[in-house]
Amino acid sequence: MDGGDYCLDCGRVTEVAHDHASGDAICMECGLVLESRIIDETAEWRTFASDDAADRDPARVGAPSNPLIEGHMLETVTVVANNNNAGKMKERWVGQLPSVARAAASSNPNASLVRGFGKIDDICERLAVNKIVKDLACEIYAKLHPHTTRKSRDNATVAACVHIASQKENQSRTLKEMCMAANGVAEKKIVSAKNSIMRLLNDKDRPTLELGTEQANDYLKRFAYNLGLNNHAIRAAQEIFKKSQELVIRGTPKSVAAGIIYITCQLCGHKRSARDISLVANTAEATIKKSYKELHPYLPLIVPSWFATQNDLQKLYAP
Repeated sequence: MDGGDYCLDCGRVTEVAHDHASGDAICMECGLVLESRIIDETAEWRTFASDDAADRDPARVGAPSNPLIEGHMLETVTVVANNNNAGKMKERWVGQLPSVARAAASSNPNASLVRGFGKIDDICERLAVNKIVKDLACEIYAKLHPHTTRKSRDNATVAACVHIASQKENQSRTLKEMCMAANGVAEKKIVSAKNSIMRLLNDKDRPTLELGTEQANDYLKRFAYNLGLNNHAIRAAQEIFKKSQELVIRGTPKSVAAGIIYITCQLCGHKRSARDISLVANTAEATIKKSYKELHPYLPLIVPSWFATQNDLQKLYAP
């Protein structure tokens, strides 16, 4: 988070967050994008120098250190030939390289851990979650590692670690999204792996991994952004969700979020069909319409008056 800046929507100076990945400056109060496509003018890290960041020194030899890997350090493998002839020695070294590489990998107790971290990094990149989620997923995988076999450390286990981490950090992703990011792993395998991890790491006397309850708000903003809704509509959707918490609405958090987005789209200028929303939310059209049916009777109570009038609400079709 950086310093304050003047927000047109709020009408005052507010805290501004800079998303360096997208180049956006975002108001922390209302979510308005104050500036987009900002160019980062600091030196690229591979130049190993930056006048603007004297306390950062990315210069290093070898891979970056990882506190989750025990004894993480540089390694050297030497091949000793038994022949003094230079030509034959060279041929001998070249011929032994594949077997030496395999031997080095098998003798490294952290090799499978590093592979797992690599898979987590790939999945997190496809899901567009932040570094906090990735680091927590790696931490969960590292705790799990001593208690599992090589066969059980499959893509489902890695995906389950990411799913748990994203839910814990309120950046929930749907199971279908997890399956796609994990190269098509079956949903039931991820659910099974997730349950096993929770049982293994949560000792009855000393629980180490507690998850918060998934809420529709975890999905709302992401669905809205993917559909191209503006900040005015997003704020309305979030307020609808907040007021709907007082009601007993049946359905999963994802389906409730999709239903709220559907209502918001019908009331604003950005018309989106149930099919459009189903593609973004990975939810069936019938499920979205069912959620809409659950929310429809309460629209006068949950839709903010600054977003839609009673006349606007009456124009919506009754399911």
